[in-house]
Amino acid sequence: MTITSQRGQILPVFCLLLTLLLLPVAGLAVDGGVLLSSHASLVGAAEAAAEDAAQAVNVTAIERGSAFQLCTVPDASPTCGNGIGTVGQVVAESVRATSPDSPASCIDYGINPLPGTIPPGQGCAFAVMSNCHRGLRPLSVSTSPADGVAVVIWQTVKLPLLIFPGWTSIELHATATAWMEHGFDSQPLTGEAVRC
Repeated sequence: MTITSQRGQILPVFCLLLTLLLLPVAGLAVDGGVLLSSHASLVGAAEAAAEDAAQAVNVTAIERGSAFQLCTVPDASPTCGNGIGTVGQVVAESVRATSPDSPASCIDYGINPLPGTIPPGQGCAFAVMSNCHRGLRPLSVSTSPADGVAVVIWQTVKLPLLIFPGWTSIELHATATAWMEHGFDSQPLTGEAVRC
């Protein structure tokens, strides 16, 4: 019986196992990086849209002595929305500025809460709220002035490496809320700012 040397036979097995373990980890890192980057972009776009929309002050209502509120519906006055448009126009323009392939307009939920489920694909929606009740459910704008905006933006992100079978894309969404601040150049408005 002859004995032959068995040195180094574990090396090919070790290389094969290492490759099989590191490929999914690398794929997860790439796919995870794409998802984190996409989500950060969505959050930034939602925050920018909400902040921009909160600046759409209804100057006509202030001039008439009404409450300090947002311009939610277009009127004949060029001062509706402080000259920048209604809340819906401002949200759509802001979202388009950050994502050129976004829809031309956003879904207007008016005074209703934003939806808990979102449709597939890409889009945006907004709802106006009242400062009289800073909760999750906005009050009717007919009984209290609209001075807050909630925006939700969603999109489908395709995964580049498809490391997990069946996961070709993931739905991401971001929500942001912004409120009007009462005052001008740090000087409070005279009279009642909000009538609840």
